[in-house]
Amino acid sequence: MMERFRRAVNYWIFSVSHPGYVLEMAQKDMHRVRISFYIVMIFGLMYSFTSWMLWMSNRTPLMEIWVPGIPSGEYYFYQMFWTLPWMVVAWLGIAGFIYLFTVFSGKEAYYEDSLMISALSVTIPYLMFWWIPETFLLPVMGHGTFLRWPELFEVERKFIFPGVWQMFLVGFGMRKLNNTNRVACLAAGLFSVLTLIILYLPYMR
Repeated sequence: MMERFRRAVNYWIFSVSHPGYVLEMAQKDMHRVRISFYIVMIFGLMYSFTSWMLWMSNRTPLMEIWVPGIPSGEYYFYQMFWTLPWMVVAWLGIAGFIYLFTVFSGKEAYYEDSLMISALSVTIPYLMFWWIPETFLLPVMGHGTFLRWPELFEVERKFIFPGVWQMFLVGFGMRKLNNTNRVACLAAGLFSVLTLIILYLPYMR
C-alpha cells in the first residue's frame, strides 16, 4: 500500500511538468486505479485541512450559501467533512465523460485510463489556483475578508485559468493515450469543466 501511495505522490508531482511521461508510465501500471484514487484522496484531504484552517481563522464565505441551515461562520467547519466525497464524485464524473467521448470517437477506451486523466486534470490546476492561495493567503487576511484583488480576477482565478488548464490536460491525456480526435477531446474537456463547476456551485465556498 505504501509503495502505491508513494507512486501516487510521485505521479502527481511530476505530472505538473511532465504530464505525458506520467500518463505513459501510469498506463502500464497495474494499480493505476488505486493510484489515481490516492491522488484525489490526498488532494481532498488537503482541501479539508484548508477548510479547517478557514474555520479556525473565522473566515466566512464570500459567495451566497446554498446549503440550508448552516450559519456562514460555521460553513467551513461542515465543508471540511464533505470535501473529500465531493472530490471523489467529481473525479468519477469527469472520468465518465472522458471515457464516453473516447468511445464515441471510435477509439478503444479503458475507464482505468480515464480515471488517471481525470485525477490529474482536477488535482493539478486546482491545486495551483484554488488550494495554494486559499491555504496560504486567505487565513491571514483578517475576519470576513477575501483575497484582495479585483473581483474580475477572482473569477478568472477560480474558473477561467484552472478551467482552461483542466481542458488542456483532458484533451492532452486523451490524445496521448488513445489518439482521440480533437473534436472529442474538446467536447470532453468542456464537459469536464462544466461537471466540476456544476458540482462546485452548490457546496464549495
